[in-house]
Amino acid sequence: MERILDQHYDRATLINTTSILFERAAYYGFRAIIVLFLMEETINMTLTETIEIYSWFMIVNFFTSIIGALLGDFVLGNRVSMLIGGLLQAAGAFAFCFPAVSSVYIGLALFTIGGGLYSPNLIAYFGKSYLHRMKLLDSAYTIYHFTSNLGAFFGVLLTGYLGEKFGWTFGFLAAGVLILMSTCIVIFTKPKEETSEIIQDKPQRGTVRLILLGLLFVGMYSAVIFLLQMNTYTNTHGLSEVSNPVVSFLFNTPETPIISLIFYLVFVFLWSRYYTPQLAKLLLALTLTIPVIGILMVFSPFEGNLLPIAIALVFISLCEVLTAPFLYSFITKHVKRKYLTTALSLSFLPVSLSLFIVNFSTHDYFVAPIKSLIVAIVVAVAAVIGLLFLIKWQHNKARR
Repeated sequence: MERILDQHYDRATLINTTSILFERAAYYGFRAIIVLFLMEETINMTLTETIEIYSWFMIVNFFTSIIGALLGDFVLGNRVSMLIGGLLQAAGAFAFCFPAVSSVYIGLALFTIGGGLYSPNLIAYFGKSYLHRMKLLDSAYTIYHFTSNLGAFFGVLLTGYLGEKFGWTFGFLAAGVLILMSTCIVIFTKPKEETSEIIQDKPQRGTVRLILLGLLFVGMYSAVIFLLQMNTYTNTHGLSEVSNPVVSFLFNTPETPIISLIFYLVFVFLWSRYYTPQLAKLLLALTLTIPVIGILMVFSPFEGNLLPIAIALVFISLCEVLTAPFLYSFITKHVKRKYLTTALSLSFLPVSLSLFIVNFSTHDYFVAPIKSLIVAIVVAVAAVIGLLFLIKWQHNKARR
C-alpha cells in the first residue's frame, strides 16, 4: 500500500454525499412503502397485481437509467439531467398523495423516468469530481456506497414510520421532500471539476481488453457472493429467528446490515490514507471467500450452527464492502469522460448476467447446498488465478 499525501477531500465531497444521502433515502423509502400502499383499502389491489406492478417498476428502472445516462452524456449534461430527473421524481412521489389508481400509474411513470435521469448522472457527476484525485477514487466511491446504504437505512425507517403512524400520504410526502432537498443541493452548488477544463491527473486510459477482463472478474466474484448468500441467508432464514440481540442488531436490519456500515467506515478511513490498486482489492476479496466456503462446507447451515454462520456472514459483509467501490471506480478510471455516465449505467450487466447463469445452473442450492458451494469454490479459485495473471501482466506492461 502507498501512503496518500498529496490528495485530499474538499467541500464538494460533503455537498455531493449529502445529496446522495437524501436521494437514496427517498428512493428506498418510496420503494419500501409502495407495496403496502397498493394493497390498502383505498387502492385495494390484490397481492398478484401488486407484485406484478412492483416487478415492472424494478425492471423499467434499469432501462430508464440507460436512457437517462445517454441523455446525460450526449444531450443534456449531468447537471441538467439531474435537475429534470429530481423534479420528475418528486412529482411522482407527490402523485401518490392522491389515493386513486390513475395517480398510481402517473406517479410510477414520473418517478421511474425521473430516477432514470437522476441516479446514473448523480453517480457520474460524483465520480468526475475525483478525476484530478485518482488515488482517492476508491475511497470516494466507498463513501458513496456508505452514504447510499445509510440513506436507505434511514429512508425505510422514516417513510415506514410516517406511513404506519399518520398514513401513507405522509410517507410519500417525505420521499418527495427528500428528493427536492437532494435536487436543490445540485442546483445551488458547482464543484471544481465542472468549473475548470484542467484536470490535474487525468484518468489512466486502459485497453478494451483490461476493461472486459475487469468486468469478467467482477461477474465471477458476484456469482461467488450470490452462492454464499444463498447458503447463509436463505438456508438459515437470514438468522431471523435468532434471539441473540447482538446478532440480530448486526445482521437483521432493513436494507443494510449494521455490520456492513461499520466496515464501510473502516475502509473509508483506510482508503483515504493508503492507496491500493483496484485489482488487488478484488483479489483480496475473492481470496477471502475461499475460507467462507470451507466454513459452510464443514458446518452445515441446516444444523443451526450460529457461530460459524455468523463468522461467514461477517466475512461476506467484509468482502462486499471491500469490493463495493471497485466497479464504479474501475469504470471511472478507464472509460473516457464523455462516455462515463453511459458506461456506469451499463455496469450492472456483467453482474446480472453472471447471476442469471449461476441461478440457472445451480437452481437446486436450496436442497443441495454442497453442490453450489463446489461451484462457488471452483469459480473463486479460477478468478483468483486469473487475477494473479492479470496483475502480473499489468505490472510487466508498466515496467516497459
